[in-house]
Amino acid sequence: MNELVRYITLVVGLVIAVEFFVKVPLLNSTAAMIMGWMPLVSSFAVVVGGLNIITVHKDNIARKKPGWYNSAVLLVVLALTVFIGFFQGISSPVYTFLYYNVLIVCGNSLSGMLAFFIASSSFRAFRAKNVEAALLLVAGAMVMLGQAPFGAVIWSAFPTISDWVIKYPNLAAQRGLMIASGVGFMSVSLRTILGYSRSRFGAQ
Repeated sequence: MNELVRYITLVVGLVIAVEFFVKVPLLNSTAAMIMGWMPLVSSFAVVVGGLNIITVHKDNIARKKPGWYNSAVLLVVLALTVFIGFFQGISSPVYTFLYYNVLIVCGNSLSGMLAFFIASSSFRAFRAKNVEAALLLVAGAMVMLGQAPFGAVIWSAFPTISDWVIKYPNLAAQRGLMIASGVGFMSVSLRTILGYSRSRFGAQ
């Protein structure tokens, strides 16, 4: 079964990759048909993911693992949301209440907590223990002072320096990260297509 999955992944990956560079009617139509299957495959993935969530959290409740009550709340809310969505529709008042007053609020709370973690990490990173950390500290201070309204009051050159740091060193670093991420994504995809990442197919 694992070998069949590997061969299907190999064929599909090669068809999609080659179709981008070669214009052959049969190949293009085949790739378009495969791309049309993506919503169906995604729907199956959602179902499998939901079943996995239920299995994992049901096990947490049964074994009374630490924080099992969180799993219980998750399963109750999941069942309630699915039930209301199926029988009353996603435009029903109860469903919209759960979405805007529970899901959105929880998401905003997580974003707020993440901001505190980022601030804590920045505080530790901005300690000038070496030359690189000192440069990061100076650049960060320049950008923050240039973006803050009182920065221009302290020194009129802060906004100009901040704009230069954002447009040139920052943009260059972002592009380097994007290129490195793209190369890494290509290498992982190629390993998966060629079957070298056996753990993705259930092998050890």
